Amino acid sequence: MGLLLFCFVIFFAQSMHVTAHDVSMDEITEETEVSAEEPESGYISFPMTQGMPQVGDIVTGTVWIGSYWMIETQSYFEVSQFTGDLATGQVLTVMECIDPTAAHPSDVQGEYRAVVREVNIKEGYVDYDVVIIPPNATDGTLDNDGNLIGYQRIGGIVRVKRSFSGALELRKNSGNPELSDDNPLYSLAGATYGIYDDKEELVLKLITDETGFARANNLSVGVYTVKEITAPKGYALDLKAYGIEIHLNETSHLKVTDMPQNNPIDVIIRKIDSETGQNEPQGAASLADAEFTIRFYAIHDVADDGQDIAATRTWIFKTDEKGEVYFDETYKIAGDGFYYDSTGRITIPLGTITIQETKAPQGYLLNPEVFTMQIQGESDAETLAVLKTQIVLQKYIPEVPDAEEPEGETPKEEPDTKEEKPEGSEVVKIRPPAQTAPQTGDSTNKKWLISCGLAFGLLTLLFISRRFGER
Repeated sequence: MGLLLFCFVIFFAQSMHVTAHDVSMDEITEETEVSAEEPESGYISFPMTQGMPQVGDIVTGTVWIGSYWMIETQSYFEVSQFTGDLATGQVLTVMECIDPTAAHPSDVQGEYRAVVREVNIKEGYVDYDVVIIPPNATDGTLDNDGNLIGYQRIGGIVRVKRSFSGALELRKNSGNPELSDDNPLYSLAGATYGIYDDKEELVLKLITDETGFARANNLSVGVYTVKEITAPKGYALDLKAYGIEIHLNETSHLKVTDMPQNNPIDVIIRKIDSETGQNEPQGAASLADAEFTIRFYAIHDVADDGQDIAATRTWIFKTDEKGEVYFDETYKIAGDGFYYDSTGRITIPLGTITIQETKAPQGYLLNPEVFTMQIQGESDAETLAVLKTQIVLQKYIPEVPDAEEPEGETPKEEPDTKEEKPEGSEVVKIRPPAQTAPQTGDSTNKKWLISCGLAFGLLTLLFISRRFGER
């Protein structure tokens, strides 16, 4: 009798046909007609989970129950055509009977209830504990023989592959645009950043373009640390570690800055007497008030005289009484504004500077040398120490003392002199030729004797004429 009832239940289940559009599980009765045909498209579709699934989350949908087989007393089932979150699922364990002694459902559509048991973000899958409920599933009621009335529920594990990923956009900027803008020795391109997971393992590298932009797609959801591995040209390495969280189907944004390398300096010029080797003047000379022109070029290939291209900035400084020039407003007498580093110190960006004396101090000759120095970033540090104080040797102009006169003699008057100063040359003094005593035989001496004779004759005639006049 029990066997006949079992066969009748199977036959009855295979003869039912109803779509999920027509009725719900609660409405199914023994009189409801159910089709054993393959399900058509348009069956109940539960929306995919949009957010990040968590262990314990419950999703539902429909599934097709195919044929079954038995091994000893255990029944196993073929299932397919999951809808909802399990639409692309793969059965990890064979679906088996949950309710022994109940009838075996086959070739019918059922509904499932799936509970999240594991979410593996890194490998990209979600495992579900699935219970499939066929039409007319048993409710636990027993017949007279102790068998469950209704159809068996089916259970197993289904894995769904999912990409739990988002994107990261990194934007790098200069930490001091005044130094780096319009200077080709700085570039935002080529910065390399590493993206590390929670185990501090490198997941991905990003390299910035010329605008300082980089993007990483398909990063698994989670928290990461971003560190700069290689700084771009002209910038100091950023030692800061940035924490960033990647959200499902979202783009996270990270802004970073690199400081342009530069060279602060205080005393840039120190004048030294070339003869004494000291920064103290000789005699009445002075090391003060010498003027120096300093030019900055935002390139490295500058001619020694710096005249082939226009300077980016120019400053004119005046020395103090020690012959020193500090690179600050106190010593500057003309020129452009200064550059400043991140701490507010006056500094020089990467490039080339030339130093030229344009006015000598009193008692010294103008130093014609043009000093050229390059500021290059040869380390990962922001502050460089390339520029050194320049020692400028000054040639002293010795004073000419007055000649001493012999005691008891009347000083002789110096003949008149005149100055000629051709343009661009030193003053040249020209003296008239000196007077000398006449010598015998000189033509000039003969003329002198004749003149004396004529004068004597005229005086004699004048005397005679006056004597005759008195008589």
